[in-house]
Amino acid sequence: MIRFPLRYVFGNILIGPSGEAAALYRLDTTAYPFLTVPDKQAVAARLVRFAHVVGSDFSIWRVQRAYPAERYVADLEATADERHSDLSAWRRFLQDHQDRLAASASHLPEVYLAVTLTTSGESAVGQGVVSSFDRARRRLEELFRVDSPRPISGSDLEKLVESERRVHDRLRGVLAQ
Repeated sequence: MIRFPLRYVFGNILIGPSGEAAALYRLDTTAYPFLTVPDKQAVAARLVRFAHVVGSDFSIWRVQRAYPAERYVADLEATADERHSDLSAWRRFLQDHQDRLAASASHLPEVYLAVTLTTSGESAVGQGVVSSFDRARRRLEELFRVDSPRPISGSDLEKLVESERRVHDRLRGVLAQ
């Protein structure tokens, strides 16, 4: 049996089956090829700073969402200047674009950042050793079918929420556009 990789979701905190946790953030995207050289250097510097500030393991995911082609005409119809436009021709023009977008399976990119949440006050080495033993124990429980989902205590959730708040505060200044 394949298990779903998430045990619990609380706000933007994702908790895995073995108790590992990560905070998930949606990031703004930048059309990098169209930036000036100084702007490209600023983006690169911001990414380097992010890597130093995050202070935890992280993953960056680029996701493709289907473009909502059915909204294209409605979203752009009002952009024509009524004083200088043939509105019916504009609508036909937009409808042609919408039909082509729908046929081409267009997508919009979204970027997400997942940052591992760790509890403060524990050393990374000690935490890694304990986590390794916990993972091994849980794997054995799974193999012998004696594992059972355990509830997550309110105090554990509070610790994760506080840890997520600290991560968010650290990253807010670095990733803000």
